Amino acid sequence: PKTSPEMFADAITRFQEAITVAQAARTFLSAQTPVNNNALLATDSVLNFARVGAARAALNRNDRAQASTFASAVPATFDFRAYYSDNTTGQRNRVFERLTLGSNAFMLNTPFLAMAGDPRVPRVVAPAGRANTPLSPPSYSTFNNTVAGADFAPIMSLRLASGLEARYIVAEAAGPTQATLAFVNERRAAGLQAPVTLSGDALMAELRDQRSRDFYLDGHRLGDLRRYRQYYNVDLFPKGPYPGSTSGQVYNETITCWPLPINELNGNPNIPR
Repeated sequence: PKTSPEMFADAITRFQEAITVAQAARTFLSAQTPVNNNALLATDSVLNFARVGAARAALNRNDRAQASTFASAVPATFDFRAYYSDNTTGQRNRVFERLTLGSNAFMLNTPFLAMAGDPRVPRVVAPAGRANTPLSPPSYSTFNNTVAGADFAPIMSLRLASGLEARYIVAEAAGPTQATLAFVNERRAAGLQAPVTLSGDALMAELRDQRSRDFYLDGHRLGDLRRYRQYYNVDLFPKGPYPGSTSGQVYNETITCWPLPINELNGNPNIPR
């Protein structure tokens, strides 16, 4: 087994390889007659996906300079998605089954409960039995950018990497600059919030808050919480009563990652017992 920094270093190496191949492919395709523009767009998609991945991995290793270098090359409009169908149950996005077909998660005892009024964090209001069940946030194609929100659907797409994420990485790496403040206020406007005049730690706290809203329910949160605690001494891990518990369960504050699954423990002889 490898440590998180080792895994992120491996990821950067792989993403750099993908960047090199994509750039070479773009050079080759650009020299063809006639130019296949669809092929060029596909190459650019792979190239920028790899840049976002490398930037994300570098930031999670606290290499802010490298993270900023990768992220700065990503166009602001870039968007890379995973697509889901309903041909079989296994091809559906699981969020649809958990939150739309069933009310199996709520905002109770989470910081997102207090974000009512932000269209990026919509929730069910009625009926009462489904109140505070999350609706589609920005990373999902079913997002409708209204406070009332919209349900998830069996056929939809999920944003995996984007120019927006790259901009967040650049801002976090840069720290509390005027550019970071301008970006924060841009994102506050997206959430129907008034602009702020902040600096220092307060500005970076607001950047973290806006990031949580923009990437709500799309798989960023655990990695963000681990990075904040490890490198910034900011502990935002949930504490206290576990949402939905009827038996007094509370969060285990010693756990900050997913355990290795049994099949890996059994199948990898290099994992110590």
